[in-house]
Amino acid sequence: MDKNSKKILVIVHDAGGAELIAAYIKKHEKQFHFKPFVVGPAKSIFEREHIPFSLLENDRDAITQVIRNNRDAQYLLVGTMYHTRIELMAIQEARIAHLYAIAYIDSWVNYRERFDYPRSGWQNNLPDELWVGDIEAQRMAESLFPKSLPIKFVKNEYFKNIEEKVKNLNADKGHNRILFLTNSDPRDDHGVAFSWLLDAVQNIDMKTEILIRFHPSDDQKWFKDFHDKQRFQVSVSKEGELAKDLAQAKIVIGSETTALVVAALCGLPSVCINARGVDIKSPFPYVMIIDDKSELKTYLKRIFQNV
Repeated sequence: MDKNSKKILVIVHDAGGAELIAAYIKKHEKQFHFKPFVVGPAKSIFEREHIPFSLLENDRDAITQVIRNNRDAQYLLVGTMYHTRIELMAIQEARIAHLYAIAYIDSWVNYRERFDYPRSGWQNNLPDELWVGDIEAQRMAESLFPKSLPIKFVKNEYFKNIEEKVKNLNADKGHNRILFLTNSDPRDDHGVAFSWLLDAVQNIDMKTEILIRFHPSDDQKWFKDFHDKQRFQVSVSKEGELAKDLAQAKIVIGSETTALVVAALCGLPSVCINARGVDIKSPFPYVMIIDDKSELKTYLKRIFQNV
């Protein structure tokens, strides 16, 4: 097959979308000629996966130029994130250039918000086609978007890859490390969730270690201002791959994030702290949602002390 006859233009910024699309590229690199342009958190992910790319400026004119220079592509593939506009601008410019645009959704939250809902005219930001990585995501998307939007199930290769990596790392599970995850949602106060965790850890009659893995879009200001952490064994992950942190964890706790689902798929106890008390619909029943401090204390005692 002549790969040049099936060129795919890729524009990605968000970390979740970058993980998903990078795994897709690795799986299909012999079938298609991918031409990725990355910006922001996506850069380090593509570097880690050794996928050649070009840097993209966070600028409308730069995106317009990239689209115009690649109008011969079979289609444009983008990630999605509801509080950044880079992928949205790419979809809009692709429509102007008559280039078919596909958006690959990497999560189960804020589906319509990724395309500027509830602003008037948000439907104009929708791509020509939407990809989802699992059956539950497909069901949710079909219930939220217009019937005219094609929604296609495209297997999430990232989930499969990370499960295999964690399994192959053969880590020692005899330790008592808690992995704490943040997300990119500015509405979530990670300091509140983290204080719940510290409060619950004090009730465990054994030494525990907390490793924090920040989402690439988390500004971390909440942690810098968190004065109570000195009394606990808390460290910050510098690891590029989520799999390596998961392999060293006994339990994974955090705000609502796709990484919690990944942890659960890898067989780890996974807890979503719902400090805001919002309606969270986990796509998988084995991610526990806790919205009460005392419930978290009870659960951690059961995990660490079999109480």
